[in-house]
Formats: sequence, structure tokens, C-alpha cells
Amino acid sequence: MKKNILISLGILISLSSSAQLLWKVSGNGLKESSYVFGTHHLSSAEICEKIEGFNDAFSSCEQFYNETDMDYMYANVMSLAKHMMLPKDSLLNTLYSEQDYRLIDDCLKANLGVGVDMLKVMKPFAISAQLSLAMVTKDMKDFDAKRAVDYTLEKRARSAGKKMNSFETADFQMGILMGEPLVEQAQALLKIVKNIDRSKEVALNMAVNYNKQDIEALYQMFFDEEFGTTPKQLNVILFNRNRNWAATLKEAMKERSTFVVVGAGHLAGEQGLLELLRKDGFTVEAVK
Repeated sequence: MKKNILISLGILISLSSSAQLLWKVSGNGLKESSYVFGTHHLSSAEICEKIEGFNDAFSSCEQFYNETDMDYMYANVMSLAKHMMLPKDSLLNTLYSEQDYRLIDDCLKANLGVGVDMLKVMKPFAISAQLSLAMVTKDMKDFDAKRAVDYTLEKRARSAGKKMNSFETADFQMGILMGEPLVEQAQALLKIVKNIDRSKEVALNMAVNYNKQDIEALYQMFFDEEFGTTPKQLNVILFNRNRNWAATLKEAMKERSTFVVVGAGHLAGEQGLLELLRKDGFTVEAVK
């Protein structure tokens, strides 16, 4: 959600086919079809009931793949928090002028209810993520991350006895999101703060467009003039990971029919997961 975490935690988009989140993968020697479903990490699982064929597709698969084991993530919040902390010899105020630091302080007090000094040992991206989450969920009084679509589908798959798999560890994901140079993180947070109204608009539009399944609108958010993602960030957050996931799925789907749940942003474009699977010889088509 923000220049980078705004777009990376909320990461969503698909191919330029509009209003489509669920895709069927077949052919190339597969005995049974597999499916790829794009999510928005703050969306309710109720979205699944609006998608024709979703339940049949989910039930038909023997194994489940998601980005990371969310049960593990929730159970190990404290150990994962190390990725969000600045080096021991650093404090947030050393990354900003006094004027900009006060500007961030005012923004956090208005939107999070805490001042910047309370968060001064945290990396700028970690603060950006909290700020973005607050903006998106402000009017969602009953929001519960454990009722979000990703976590709900993981629980559902486990209860159904599917073979459970994840592409990445939670530590790896946190390292990606929090591993950018601190100077770049600091600039991104300041940009959000200085353009807070626009930041809120981007964050809210992400959620709204996902629930409308307006994939084309979501795709364009990557290229937003103010809050788009840089080529370097796209490689780290999306494209490199997509290639790794496609290679994993190429073999996994041959062994068992597979239901794949990833952020919808990973599905898009020439380097998106769907196109990579096509290039590997699979037939990939929207479930209608």
C-alpha cells in the first residue's frame, strides 16, 4: 500500500481481461486441471461467493499453494518483527530534516493516534504499512485480518485435507518488503505523508476496484504518476518471484491438481504468472 508497500501489500492486477480473478490451467500433460486465484490481501472472503465456478474449482483440487504459510505468520509475529526494526545504531529521525520529521509526526497522530517518536525504531516501510492499513480499514469497523480471503482459504484448504504448500517463508517475504535501502524507504514514507489525501484515495481505490473485480483499473495503479512502482521494485516484488513460482508450479501441477492463491498483482502482463505458465506450454483460460 503506498509508493511501494501500498502497491506491494495490496498488490493486485491480472491480465488486461476485465473482471476476472479465477483462471483454469490445463494441457501440457496435466491429468487434471489446476486453478489460479488472485486476491487482495485486505478483501473479505465473501468475494469468493461472487465468482461463478469458484467452489467447484476449489473442491476439485488435491493440493493448495499460497504465497506463505499465514498460520505460521500469525503465530510468529514477534519473531518476524525483527525485519521491521531499524539497525540498533539508527533512529528514524536521522533519516529526515527536523521539519519533515514533524510533518510525519502530525500525520501519524492524525491517522494512527500515535506520534512518530513511538515508532522511531521502526523502518519507514513498516510505518508506511501501518499508515496504509489504517487508511483502508478506517471505515471497516469489523475488519479482521483472519477473516480476509487469503487466510480464510488457507484454513478452508487445511480443513478439507488438501496437501498444503507455500512458495515462500514468512521471513523471506518480510525481507523483500523491508529490504529496500533506508533512504528510499524514508523518501517513500515522506511522499505518502505529503500527499496524504492522494495516498488515501489510492489505498481505497485498490480495495474498491478489487471488490468490483475491475482488474484493468488495478493494473493501471502500478503506473500511477505519483505512487507507481519503480522497475527495480517490480523486479524484486513481482517478476523474480513470478518466475520462481511458475517453475515450482510446472512440476507441482503434474503431481496433483493444484489450487493457487496469490496476490492478483502477480497474475499480470508478459512477466505475470499466467503468461509464464502459458509460455511453459499450459493452456490458461478464465473460468466463466
